[in-house]
Amino acid sequence: MSRLRIVALLLMVVPLASDMVYAIGRSELLSAKGVDAYVFVFSPGWLLAGILVAAVAQAFASGVTLRSDVDGLV
Repeated sequence: MSRLRIVALLLMVVPLASDMVYAIGRSELLSAKGVDAYVFVFSPGWLLAGILVAAVAQAFASGVTLRSDVDGLV
């Protein structure tokens, strides 16, 4: 797995996990005060950034394959 694909995966997974931990912690604090609420906020910007980095990683992988396929043709 290339480094760009790992970065793309981290861009998609880590913010989601962070938001979940924050939501669970906030819910626990509010329930300790007697308020029953669960608020989860999802920001799609990180997901979009991860998809774009994954697309760039795939483009680089395709370029490397193409370069090895056409090596010696000219």
